[in-house]
Parts: sequence; structure tokens; C-alpha cells
Amino acid sequence: IGIYNGQSIPMLVDTNAVERGINPIFVGRLNSFFNLGDHANLEVGLSSSYGCYSKANLSLTGDSNTELTEKPLNYLYGGIDFKYKYTPDYYSALTLQGEAIINHRDAVRKGTFGVDRSIDEIQKISNFGGFIYADYKFEKQFGIGVKYDYTAGIIDDEPSLTTLMNDDKNNTQGIEGWISYYPVEETTALRLGVQHLMFKYDAGTEREAETTIKLQLLFSLGPHKAHPF
Repeated sequence: IGIYNGQSIPMLVDTNAVERGINPIFVGRLNSFFNLGDHANLEVGLSSSYGCYSKANLSLTGDSNTELTEKPLNYLYGGIDFKYKYTPDYYSALTLQGEAIINHRDAVRKGTFGVDRSIDEIQKISNFGGFIYADYKFEKQFGIGVKYDYTAGIIDDEPSLTTLMNDDKNNTQGIEGWISYYPVEETTALRLGVQHLMFKYDAGTEREAETTIKLQLLFSLGPHKAHPF
């Protein structure tokens, strides 16, 4: 649910899931900005969210002839992030940025066997993820960067109650590097990057690592004050 590494992830799909209905989700954000001398600054932030991410029809008796029981599945996550920028002169800049998130939520898992099927159980699971990257811009128009990220679960899976209940056991790690060229100030960039993804399944399932080469055009729109380039 959401976006990973700039790619949209499909919405939750499961035949046993029911509509969330009218359930509020609470989101909070606190951040601050600090000047660290004449050439550096630091921004730090805290994020949090709580609510019902889905509902499920569960068999609490293990009897297929018994009516299923609807139960909400709640989550709580907290995150911390930072961005440090050092600009020693007009032609170069070093940016360090990172974020870490911990997620604590309800998950549906199969328990003991009942009359003619497994009894569904709601268990509390916790997982975490994060990223950190460094980008160095030099000669005003060129840049190089490197990034490492870690996420629970396996990307490219279609999220469902089944995959979401096991993503504390699996993980994906990524290492990425890039070179950039800025033909128009900081609003447009051409970037050539290489990303290497590594997968780990707790069940012992083997999946080969993936390497992707990307050529990107990045641009931003919006007003800004006139300044020399």
C-alpha cells in the first residue's frame, strides 16, 4: 500500500477482506530546521500514524458451517528522518538524507486446525524499514550519489492479507548509485543510475538478485526568485 522507491504498489486485494467502512486514520508530523554555521543546515522530523488499514472475515471456530466474524486490523507506525546539506561554495553541495520507520500492526495467521479448517488468529507483528543516501554535486552541473534501503516484505508482490501477514519474515535490500547532469539549474536533471536488489525469504525460497539500469529525466515546476546561474 503506497509507494516504494518511486514506484506505486497495487492496492490491497483479497477475497476474504471486507470494506474498511468509516474508520478514521490519524496522521501526525513534527519537524524542525537548524542552521549549522554559514555553510550547513539540518532538518529533522518525526512522523506517526494510527488507524484501521483493513478488515477481515475470520473463522474463529474452524468450522466452515459457522458464520465468519468481521474483525478490524489496526496498525501503528512511527518514523524519524533527517536531511543534512553542506554547501561550502557556489559550485558544490553535499546532501545526506535518511529515514527509518517501525510498523506495529495486526496480522491474520492460521492457527490450530478446528472442525474442518484452520482457525484464523490475529497476531501482533512488528517490522521496520529505512533508507540513507548521499549525493554530491560539483562544478554546479554534475553530481554523483549512492543509496542503501531496506524494507520488510518482498517488493513486486501484490499486497493482500496473505502477503501482509508474513512480511515481517521476509525482506528486500537495495543498493543504488547514479551520476547526474543538470542542464537547467536545479529544476532539471538527467540521471543514469544502477540499482541492485537482494531478496530474503524466511521460508527458504530462492529468488535471484535483480539489477536495473535506469535513465531518468527529473524536473520540477514552480515559481522561484531570480538568481545567477
